[in-house]
Amino acid sequence: MLHKSVNSYFGQTLLLTAWLTESQKAAAQEDPNSIKNLGQLCLKSFISGEDLPEFYRQGELFGSPILEYGNPNYPDKFGHILIWFFDSQTTSDIWDIYYPDFLDLFLYRHKIILAYKESRAYYSEIRKEYEKIELDIDNTFQYLQHDEAHQRQLKGAGLKQEELEHLQRKTIDMPPRAVKYARLLMNLEIRQNTIAINAQNYQKNLDQISLDIKSRKSYNRRDTKKYSDLSFLELFSKETCPQFQEQIKFDLGYFKHGTGLLDKAMEAIRGVVAIAEARRDAELQATIQVVGSALGFVGIVASVAPYLIKQDPPDRKFYLPLSNIEIPSFMIVLLISLGAGFGVWMSVWAIKKILPKIKQRLPFR
Repeated sequence: MLHKSVNSYFGQTLLLTAWLTESQKAAAQEDPNSIKNLGQLCLKSFISGEDLPEFYRQGELFGSPILEYGNPNYPDKFGHILIWFFDSQTTSDIWDIYYPDFLDLFLYRHKIILAYKESRAYYSEIRKEYEKIELDIDNTFQYLQHDEAHQRQLKGAGLKQEELEHLQRKTIDMPPRAVKYARLLMNLEIRQNTIAINAQNYQKNLDQISLDIKSRKSYNRRDTKKYSDLSFLELFSKETCPQFQEQIKFDLGYFKHGTGLLDKAMEAIRGVVAIAEARRDAELQATIQVVGSALGFVGIVASVAPYLIKQDPPDRKFYLPLSNIEIPSFMIVLLISLGAGFGVWMSVWAIKKILPKIKQRLPFR
C-alpha cells in the first residue's frame, strides 16, 4: 500500500487538494454523492493498481467539502487520506495561514492512534498472561485437593514432601510473574495517558484556530461562522478519543483483578507452606524430645544398673535361659539400659499421639 512506502513511526496523513469547477459545484448542490464520486475518481488516479482505501466520512472544513478515508480504529489497513475540494478562494487562503497548525494536529492525531494501536497489542499480551495465571492457580490448588492429599489433610497428616516442595517453588515463581503482569498493566495505563494528553493538545489547537478566525475582521458575521466551524476535525477529539480511552479503562478495570488474584494466591500458598513447615518443625521437636528423654533415661539406668546386680559372691555368673551360655555382667547392664530407653520412648510417643485425640473428644468449656 501507498502508506507503507513512507514507513513513518507515527504514521502519516495524505492530504489531496483540488479546485471545484462551476459545473462540479452545481452538481454538488443537486447531488451530495457527486463529491464522494469525485473523490473516488481522484483516488483511482492517484493510487492506480492498488486496493482503494475505505471511505470513512464526508463533511465540510473552512466552508469547502472534504472527504476522509481510513478508519482510525484500523490505521494499518489503509492509512489516513484526506481529499479536500476548494470551492472558494477564502478556503485556500485560510489553509495557507494555518498549514503549520495542521501539521501539529496531524501529529497529535497519529500519536493518539499509535498509542491505541499499541494498547491493543498489550491487551492481547495481558489477556494471555491472565489466562495463564488463572490456569496455574487452578492447577496448584487442584493439586492440593486431589483425593489422596485431601484424605491426609482430614486425618491431620499434612503435606507430603513433594507437595511441600511444589508449593515452595510456586512461592518463588509467582512474584516475578506478578511483577511482569504489573508492568504490562502499567504500559496499558501509559498509553491511556498518552491518548488523554494528545487529545487535549489536539482540541486546544482546534480551539485556538477557531478563535483566531473569529477574531479576524476580514469576514462578515455569516462567513465567520462558516469558516470557523471545525466540527469535521473535532469529531476525532470529542468522539473517537473518548472511545479509545473508555476501551482502555474497561480493559484495565477487568485485568486489574489479575493482580489481586495473584496476591491472594501467593498469600494462600505461603500460608499453606508456613503451616506445613510449622507442623514439620513441631514433629521434629517432638522427636528430639522423645529421643532426648529416652537417652537420658538410658544414662540413668546405666548408672544404677550395676547396683541392681548382686556382686556377692564376686564370681557369680549369668547364663541364658535353658542354656550354658554365659552372659557377661556388662551385657546385662547394656540390655537393661536399652530396654528401659525403648520403654520410655514408646511411652512418650504414645502419649503424644493419644493426647491430641483425647483433647478433641473433650467437650468445650
